[in-house]
Amino acid sequence: MIKTLIFKKEPNTMKANIRGRLAKLRNVSSFREPLLEAVANSFQSLEVSKVDDPHIEIRVFWDQNPRFAGKGKKKSYHVIKTIEIEDNGEGFTKRNFDSFETMDSDLKAKDFGCKGIGRFLWLKAFEKVSVKSVYLSESGEKKYRSFTFTVDDISNHVDKAERADAPCVTTVTLEGLRDGMQKKSDVFLEEIVDAILHHFLLDFVNGTAPKIKVIGDGCSLSVNDAFKGLNSSASVTDTFSFEEFPEYTFELIQQRLGVEAKKGLSSGIYYCAGGRVVCKAKTSLDVKFDSITNDLDGNELLYIGLLKSQLLDELVNNERNFIDFESVVDLKAYPNEKDVLERSASLCRTYLKPEFDRLEQKSKAALRKFVDNVAPEYKGYFNRYSDDLFVNPDSSSSEIRDYVSKKYFQYEREQISAVDKLIEVDWSGEDAEKKICEIEEKIRPIAAHDLVRFAAQRAYYLKMFAKAIKLKNKDGETKKEYQLEDVIHSLIFPMETDSTDSEGMAKQNLWLIDDRLTFNHYLSSDKAFSKIPVVSENSLKRPDIFHARLYSLGDHPSNAMELSIIEFKRPGREDYSLNENPLTQVLDYARRIRKGNEKTIDGEEITNHESMPINCYVVAQLTENLLDSCVMYGLQQNASKDSYYGYNSNLHVYIEVMSLNALFRKAKERNHALLKAAKLTDLHE
Repeated sequence: MIKTLIFKKEPNTMKANIRGRLAKLRNVSSFREPLLEAVANSFQSLEVSKVDDPHIEIRVFWDQNPRFAGKGKKKSYHVIKTIEIEDNGEGFTKRNFDSFETMDSDLKAKDFGCKGIGRFLWLKAFEKVSVKSVYLSESGEKKYRSFTFTVDDISNHVDKAERADAPCVTTVTLEGLRDGMQKKSDVFLEEIVDAILHHFLLDFVNGTAPKIKVIGDGCSLSVNDAFKGLNSSASVTDTFSFEEFPEYTFELIQQRLGVEAKKGLSSGIYYCAGGRVVCKAKTSLDVKFDSITNDLDGNELLYIGLLKSQLLDELVNNERNFIDFESVVDLKAYPNEKDVLERSASLCRTYLKPEFDRLEQKSKAALRKFVDNVAPEYKGYFNRYSDDLFVNPDSSSSEIRDYVSKKYFQYEREQISAVDKLIEVDWSGEDAEKKICEIEEKIRPIAAHDLVRFAAQRAYYLKMFAKAIKLKNKDGETKKEYQLEDVIHSLIFPMETDSTDSEGMAKQNLWLIDDRLTFNHYLSSDKAFSKIPVVSENSLKRPDIFHARLYSLGDHPSNAMELSIIEFKRPGREDYSLNENPLTQVLDYARRIRKGNEKTIDGEEITNHESMPINCYVVAQLTENLLDSCVMYGLQQNASKDSYYGYNSNLHVYIEVMSLNALFRKAKERNHALLKAAKLTDLHE
């Protein structure tokens, strides 16, 4: 690698490799960052010179030959060719030029918090930098300096006398934009104005910004006018410090701007260092900042909080785009970031109290509407902790659900951990009743949430089941007919699935028939006996639902099994043949099972083959044909006359035949207390 000099060629001058230094710097993605570095140098030069009429002029020149992008290369745009930054500041005096030649110079470190690398960013985006400067020398004479800066070295250096009446003006020209430093679209002057205004917002808020113009393609725009267009109110400045670190004072400048948020400039607290905005801080108020769009009078509102401190000057990274609190070796030597931001947020809450109060009211209204109409399981949690919750009032229902469920999960985890600790500690000498009350206080919102969620889910499926058993219009006809049995079957348990399928188990609603069926060792729906692993029957007969449950006696597992078979028939059906009669079907299934051997999913033999209970459920409309079959099989009618039940002693099978309305009625009755507790009893048959 060729080493070149960026220093004066004097004895003991260290050589520096510019290419190597550039390689160690992070990449830049746009021409804007090097441009802002050059403008920042002009700001600093003007501040040092203290001229009466400070001004900066940025001139942009485009390549007149268009380039093409997009599909079919039909979209034309022009690439920036050169940018000139001119100011009437101090200029490249001997001291400033010596600093420019010195790698990682600390000349501006004390006054401006500079790291001495900004000029290298120019070469990340541009091929060459040309400098022309008329300045006042230490002897009081006007002098002219010019030079070229590239990755190879400083060259073409001229330093000569200038006429006495020549104005002090410095022009830095960024030439030859590198590929990839501009998006494949035109760059408008307004974009450059916005970038400068955002980056130097602190100066504009403080009223210390010079006059800045951006000129190009025959147009001229004033950055100062753009700031005036923000309709800003008077800024408010607050200071704070920490007792443990009196040497560090923080200053928060707050201001309301009468514009809407846009990309690159949104409401929030911003870190500043060296008199410049560095980056937006992440605070606990960010979600509220994002929700602020208007003031109390309905006018557009953008909040800006600018946080500055010597500490931030010290902690800003070399590229000046991040405050690195974690870089501090001794973390106890500085206030930590969390405490700094919380103090800043506290000041912000006071400043924006009218806007925040209104936002919180709207947030509570949105959350209350959500828990009332969409997710009642969170109502107890909301009632207790509504002051700790906040959503953008314009959030969708799904966005609110994501937020509330996340917050609730965090709360549940914390409360369960706290309850575990309360239970584990020694209660000796403690007031047991008080401890129990403390535990109940923590688990009550969790219990209420689970109860209502459970009840709401059941209420939802009961309503769906009620619709599924009603008559529907047949396509193209005025005649009405019942739904196919597959609709009801799939509602209770998806067809062609079993308990090894996670999706099927997530959708099972066997509680509609009997709550005990929710517990199972193996469960299948519309699968042939040959595919059911717990029986040895190899036929292709397909019970609608097959259910197996294992029981343990005492403390020792015994692999005692109980089976249930469920058969659905379409309402209104009368044409049952002998083989299609549902009672004949389920008893045939039971007979086949009795002839074989049962085992667990893991292949272990069961211990109660001879006495194994088998429950058969038939869900169908009680037509005349089916009623005759119930009588022939010796089944008994229940008091409400919508179900039949009995026991087949030969096969040791309990049988229950119920109408669809009976199934709905029984499910609703069994869940009445649950639904009542959850205030979800408004179900209609």
